Order: sequence, then C-alpha cells, then structure tokens
Amino acid sequence: MKDYFFNRPFPFPPFLKLRLKISFAVSFFLYAFLLLAQPFAISQIKANKAIYLLGYFAIILFVLVGRLGFLPLVAKKFYNAKNWTLSKMIYFISTQYLLASILIWYYDSTIGKEITTQTSLLNNLFYIIIIGILPSLFVLVFIEN
Repeated sequence: MKDYFFNRPFPFPPFLKLRLKISFAVSFFLYAFLLLAQPFAISQIKANKAIYLLGYFAIILFVLVGRLGFLPLVAKKFYNAKNWTLSKMIYFISTQYLLASILIWYYDSTIGKEITTQTSLLNNLFYIIIIGILPSLFVLVFIEN
C-alpha cells in the first residue's frame, strides 16, 4: 500500500509556459510573504528590506525556472510525464529546497553579511522548508487537479 502511494503516477506540468508561470507565481508569493510577514530574522535586516528580498526572489525564481523550465528540456527521459510519480515529485521538491537553501545562505553570508543576521546552513534549510511548504502543497494540489 505504502509503495503504491509513493509510486503512483503523478502529473508533471506538461507545458513550459505553465511551468514558468508556476515558477514566477511561487517566487512572487514568497517575496510578498517575506516582505509583509517578515518571519525569522528578516525583521532585523538593516537595509531596505524590499530591495534585499529581491535577491531572495531572484534566487527562488532561478531555482524554479532552472528545475521546472530548463532541466525538463535537457533531461527529457527523467522528466517524462508518463513515468512521473509522487516519489519523484517529492524528491524534485526536496532538491529544490536544498538548492534554494544553499544559494540563499550564500547570498546572506556574502551580500547580506553586514545587513542581516547570519544563520547556519542547516537553520537556513529549516527556514526554507517551513516557508516553502505552503506554496509547495498548493502547487501539488493545483498540478494534480
């Protein structure tokens, strides 16, 4: 039963235009959420938060466009919609979290070194998962329906 649940077919967004719209929408939602709610240490940023958070927006957009837009064009066999499963989608989202976490941690520790509180890579991954879970669930439900 458990094996079937994770290995059941799961739709992968078939059209590049749709994948790019999803990438932009999720990136914008996260940017707006971070700007308005200012969770974790974002409220302590000493510079213009809107401009600084544009870096987060760019990183998330880069990760999503790369993973949803570019990779499916290059690795067509792996991203074959006929062979796509829920377990592949979970792996796909997990690697997006990891990549975004690394890039945002690097951004904070270089560009944001003087204007934001430094966190460990593990803490950053934790923050990314907490903030990214809602848009991820929304996209999963949207894709499946």
